[in-house]
Amino acid sequence: MFQFSRIGYALLFLGAVGFAIGAQPATASDDSANIIKYRKQVMVANASHITAIFSVLKGETSYSSHVAAHARAIAASSAMILDIFPVGSGEGTAALPSIWQDWPKFEAATKALETAANGLVVAAGGSDMAAIRTAAGAVGKACGGCHEPFRKQHRH
Repeated sequence: MFQFSRIGYALLFLGAVGFAIGAQPATASDDSANIIKYRKQVMVANASHITAIFSVLKGETSYSSHVAAHARAIAASSAMILDIFPVGSGEGTAALPSIWQDWPKFEAATKALETAANGLVVAAGGSDMAAIRTAAGAVGKACGGCHEPFRKQHRH
């Protein structure tokens, strides 16, 4: 069974979420600092959504009717990930240069997350909490599949 700590929930989506057909170039008005700020907010939002899902799965709250909406939000933002990692937006962040040095691998990792997130949407459309837990665990594994090669690891 896949277990998360509170820190694990928060970090779950801070590395990578999703896949898009291709990264869109940042415009002249998008300076690196603002892109990084935006990217962090997208990741924090995703971490909050998965944390809410696990709150229900762990029986801490009874908002099972909200799980599908949280899952849809994660899946929708997963399509944004490649866009929010334009070249030059890694300086001073936890993003490793390997994102841009091995872009096809990064694309594959984000595609795996998109697939897992869409699987969570399907599972969350039903009432089988075991299936939802399995799908949420797959999202966590996909997040780790991006965090490990593409994000500086913080030691606690």
